[in-house]
Amino acid sequence: MTNREEGIFETAMFGVWIMLVFIFFIQLYQGIQLNELEQRLQRTELAQRYIHNPKTTVGKVVQKHEKDGKYTLVVAGYGNFLVSKETYENVQVGDEMPGEVTERVEVLKGVGG
Repeated sequence: MTNREEGIFETAMFGVWIMLVFIFFIQLYQGIQLNELEQRLQRTELAQRYIHNPKTTVGKVVQKHEKDGKYTLVVAGYGNFLVSKETYENVQVGDEMPGEVTERVEVLKGVGG
C-alpha cells in the first residue's frame, strides 16, 4: 500500500468513525425524547383518572392519604377530612362518604352545605 492509499484509507476510516458517532448521538437524543414523551403520556393518563364528573362524584371518596399516622380522606364536593384508622382502612376510593365524615358536614339536597 502506498502512502497515498494509506492516507485515503485513514481519511475514509475517520469519516466512518465520525458518522458512527453522529448516528450514536442522534439515537441517544431520540431515546431521551421518547422517554420524555412516555412520561408525559403517563402523567396525562394519571391526571385523566382524577377528572371527575361533579354530578356523579359529589359525596364520594376520591383519594386516601396516610402520613405520620394521620389518615385523611378527600371527599368530592366537601374537601379533606381527618378520620380514624379504622374508617380509613374500611373505606375504598369510590365509596360514599363514611358516617364519621357525614356527621361533620351539613348536607343540603345532596350537595355540600
